[in-house]
Amino acid sequence: MQIRYLRSISNIFILIGLFIFCSSIASFLAAGIIMLISKVSVQDLTNVEYWQTASAGRWYMLLMQVISAGGGFFGTFWLYRRFFETENKVISTKNEQLSVFILIIFLVIASMPFVSGFLGELNQKIDFGTWAKEMELKLEILTKFLISFDSFSQFLFGIFVIAIIPAIGEELLFRAILQRKLSEDMNAHLSIWLSAILFSAIHLQFLGFFPRMLLGALFGYLYYFSKDITTAIFAHFINNAFTLLMVYLYQQKIITIDVVDKPALSLVVVFSSLLIALGIFVFIYTQFWKNKTEK
Repeated sequence: MQIRYLRSISNIFILIGLFIFCSSIASFLAAGIIMLISKVSVQDLTNVEYWQTASAGRWYMLLMQVISAGGGFFGTFWLYRRFFETENKVISTKNEQLSVFILIIFLVIASMPFVSGFLGELNQKIDFGTWAKEMELKLEILTKFLISFDSFSQFLFGIFVIAIIPAIGEELLFRAILQRKLSEDMNAHLSIWLSAILFSAIHLQFLGFFPRMLLGALFGYLYYFSKDITTAIFAHFINNAFTLLMVYLYQQKIITIDVVDKPALSLVVVFSSLLIALGIFVFIYTQFWKNKTEK
């Protein structure tokens, strides 16, 4: 048993090491490409204030995110599969029924008031120290800049950068690799929650740590019960894409709800969100996945 846990710990450190390596290489590559095509100086490269006034600044920053995030997650996934998998195991995709994906849309959206609203507000009240607040403020400034879309085409590119790439890359890494490997050595539920904790921690945004951890657990359970990584990828995509859609609609003055500022929610809305989300999840499990789990 101890040897198994040591193997799990070693897998975690291998993945972290590979991720740091790939992210560093990808970030240097992204910086080089952006500096080459935009003629920006090294000093201004990571200066959000510069990009806010630069011509096509948001496009460059989104492109930088594509290269650095894509290289970090997909590079780590490929290297681990290439050099550290003892067997070339196929990542499960089982052509899940369309009705399951439709229900997942409702599940993710229904959970948002509880996860992002209520739990997010509680998380904000935890004192992680000055360093965490300063880091969060810098990331918040960058995030708000990236999602302040000037056009519909920029919004679509934002969907690709902020919804599609993270959904595929992060789920392949944290669920298809990390969770799967951990489940070989420990209880399945423990592997799901440990993967969710690491998934949240690697974002280095501690004022949103617990909502992101709960989302990671949700994606993990979708993968565990369905035996299909595409369910987790799709749920992750819907979570990010729906948020971006709400942001864009607010910017276009089509809706009046500003999800970035997280409007106050009543307890009725919060707990209705939780109960509805749980109900949808239980329905999906009993109708589509129960037999898979019991086999």
